[in-house]
Amino acid sequence: MVGLATRAVGSAIETPGLRIGAAASVASVVESIAAERAIEATISVAASGVIATQTLAGAPFDIVVFTDPLWMDRLRDAGLVRAEDRRIVASNRLVVIRSRRADDRDDDRLTSGRGVVADPAASPLGERTREALTSLGWTSSLTDRTLRAEDAQATLRLVEIGEADWGVVYASDARTSDRVHVVHEIDAVHHRPITIEAALLVDDPDARRFFAAVTGEAGRARWASAGFAVPDDVGDAETGDRTGREADDATMPWRAVVISLKVATVAVVAMLPPGIWIAWWLARSRSRWTSVIEAVVALPLVLPPVVVGYVLLRMLGRQGVLGSVLHDHLGIDVAFTWWAAAIASGIMGLPLLVRSARLGFESVDPDLERAAANAGAGRWRTFRRVTLPLAMPGVVAGATLAFARCLGEFGATIVVAGNLPGETRTLALAIWTESRTPGNDERIALLVIVAIALSVVATVVSEWLLRRWRIR
Repeated sequence: MVGLATRAVGSAIETPGLRIGAAASVASVVESIAAERAIEATISVAASGVIATQTLAGAPFDIVVFTDPLWMDRLRDAGLVRAEDRRIVASNRLVVIRSRRADDRDDDRLTSGRGVVADPAASPLGERTREALTSLGWTSSLTDRTLRAEDAQATLRLVEIGEADWGVVYASDARTSDRVHVVHEIDAVHHRPITIEAALLVDDPDARRFFAAVTGEAGRARWASAGFAVPDDVGDAETGDRTGREADDATMPWRAVVISLKVATVAVVAMLPPGIWIAWWLARSRSRWTSVIEAVVALPLVLPPVVVGYVLLRMLGRQGVLGSVLHDHLGIDVAFTWWAAAIASGIMGLPLLVRSARLGFESVDPDLERAAANAGAGRWRTFRRVTLPLAMPGVVAGATLAFARCLGEFGATIVVAGNLPGETRTLALAIWTESRTPGNDERIALLVIVAIALSVVATVVSEWLLRRWRIR
């Protein structure tokens, strides 16, 4: 749902001449123009904020195409874009979509059921959607049952797979999927214009020719065929001083901290019993299945976190093996709740707990356990009074590592739990979201400091517990 994709167009050369950064919603048009003109180009696809942040950090893009004028303003303020090299190329519309598998509903019930919208704090689509829903008077009835996705592509995807009954996306994105259909087009009077802007960042003849193709008459047919509205006169872009961005209240960063602590604590407490048992079994068992179980437990360490998140979504989502039973028979949704974040964090942290605890159990002399058994202690009492206390340093170290891993979990969480403010937006997700919003450097710095402080505190507490345990 998140990330940066880099695509080579027009050439098999590993490092082509032009480097283009394009917002996800417009990348296909930019690619088609490059392919049509056989232009060698590498197109990096991500959200406008991600591309802009990379450009500000020195990424060598020759041309950028954004769906958010404020990010163009940031590049202008940094001296990277001149007014004459910045142009509006197209505009877009908002539509309400439903999955083709869902039952059609009357227009006055378009927003019944669980919906999904893009996050206003991180996406221009989210901002325009918030404005439209507020103008239409739908906001008050959506607060408790609307998911938030990262961008238009993520919003579209959640409707496609049935995790949301309806969603609001750009008209151009709705046209790309045959698994959804448009049930309502939102009148543009309900939100500020949605404009697509392109900017030339270098004074290079090849870059200028391609910029002219994207922004001039030659590119009109491509933009129009993709579902965008093309202005009558493509011209210089106006500066985008925006008003109406959804501003989180001053407590929002601290809410993310509280959610992170809650998720990490629940995850560690839940994983301790099975984690300790698995670690003990791996340390003591001579079964032929030991290597298989060890490999399964270690999988989250080697798999990309988004793979773990996707598997969990297919299991816990409304269309998943377990999630469908919970939703259809009990009315319970697990995906896109903080419980899903705790499950994802627990799975990602479990290998660290098991590995460290296993080393602790392996350090315990089996003769001590046999001596306790010869003295009449049962297996459980031997484990509780002899084995576990002696292995406790490894268990505490593993629990600390798992807790820190849960605090920093991002990839699996954002897939299966989403990025819902006040519910599933953990500290890592809050930092990601703030980094995609212009002018939030101070809040990002604060969140980073808090993340570092929590990790240090967790380490200090674990050392203190170990010392106390040794004294006892």
